[in-house]
Amino acid sequence: MSTEVLTPGAAARPVIRLRVPLVALFALGSAALMAWVLRGKALFLPTDSIPTATQLGLSGSGHHSSGSRQVAPITGDALANLPGLALLGMHVMLVAVALVACAVRRFRWDTDGIAAKLSFSFLVAATTAMVTLLVATLALGPAISFANTLAAAVVILQYTFVFAIVGVLLFGVP
Repeated sequence: MSTEVLTPGAAARPVIRLRVPLVALFALGSAALMAWVLRGKALFLPTDSIPTATQLGLSGSGHHSSGSRQVAPITGDALANLPGLALLGMHVMLVAVALVACAVRRFRWDTDGIAAKLSFSFLVAATTAMVTLLVATLALGPAISFANTLAAAVVILQYTFVFAIVGVLLFGVP
């Protein structure tokens, strides 16, 4: 005769199991959309240096001013830039999609239900829009204006929501 002692919350907490390939699919798709839209909204893609305000005569003479600001050489090459932006975004999106899927499952919604699918899609889209601001700042810097970054985030919000809705209809919530 074995005696099991159950704590009050032991039986009530199910183990959340994510489907890792689906998390990777949603993260990769979101990051690819992000890279494509950011690349289209960039004003220019420099390869050497950008003149600063002191070179243009817009600023007074200060002892901390420098003549130009160097940019990453990869920004001018579209063949390297698109996968680079997507890879940078995918690292953050892997964590974000996994957290969103865990949050949706934590609320114990039926993952085949409408509420779970809409919530997952909206949260993935909102997270991708926020990650867009980070990726644009880190990777493109002065090559994209703040207004264009916000416009890209709104477009990415729309595209990613549609992508996520189609994904959850086909494959379900990860």
